[in-house]
Amino acid sequence: MATLLIVEDDRKTNDAICEYLKPAGYKVIPAYDGGEALQLFRESGIDLVVLDIMLPHISGLSKEIDLLRLLVEHRGLVLTRSQILDKQWGADYPIIDRIVDTYIKNLRKKLRFDCIVTVKGIGYKYEVQP
Repeated sequence: MATLLIVEDDRKTNDAICEYLKPAGYKVIPAYDGGEALQLFRESGIDLVVLDIMLPHISGLSKEIDLLRLLVEHRGLVLTRSQILDKQWGADYPIIDRIVDTYIKNLRKKLRFDCIVTVKGIGYKYEVQP
């Protein structure tokens, strides 16, 4: 039986999602904010996270998800730090390109498999090995 972590700060919505998934044979664990979700993720054998991207008590999670989505959408293609910055924060945002490295590092810690490849001196790509 797969264990799903349902992360949604609206309790009624979270409860409804959990009740919908239980009869389908899933073990569901509700979390109502980002901090609680991270703690449960670390402590429990979670197979899948259903995640609301607008969460209280945690910052930067919604950006990590956007970064992962960007890499997945460009699967197999190398994206430079500048391209990632432009797409994630906008071309006029005053931010250094090494922030991308930090977000990549954080994503790698949270993912259970190695799918973000560093292309030395160029950037990053999403690639899943068979």
